[in-house]
Amino acid sequence: LWMINVIKGLLKVPAGRNCLREIETHLKTNETLLTALIIVKDQSTYMESLSADIGYEPKLGCLDIAALWETHKNEDILTYRDKSFVSHFTGHQAPPHPLPWMESFDDSLEGWLKVNGVALLKEF
Repeated sequence: LWMINVIKGLLKVPAGRNCLREIETHLKTNETLLTALIIVKDQSTYMESLSADIGYEPKLGCLDIAALWETHKNEDILTYRDKSFVSHFTGHQAPPHPLPWMESFDDSLEGWLKVNGVALLKEF
């Protein structure tokens, strides 16, 4: 959305030297980030700043889900993708994929839109 606002003329891109300075600052900051959870927090802060630039509401507020996802990944690299989460925006729990990720070899749209082997949509 940030770039769309630039294209539409609703947001002005900072001067090139300011962009380079911001990039350099982020690169220096990245060198100090020592754990995955700190990296996730930094990325979340950056996304919130982009969101604020365009006046996007509601707040993204996804740090808790991203941190939990990262924790699951650290606990078990083979099963963290099998977890489902509650949407920050709707409050609904996402349905888990019917197969464990390590057993799911059908990455087609049709395969992902099946629950217990039954297609959720008749046509794709």
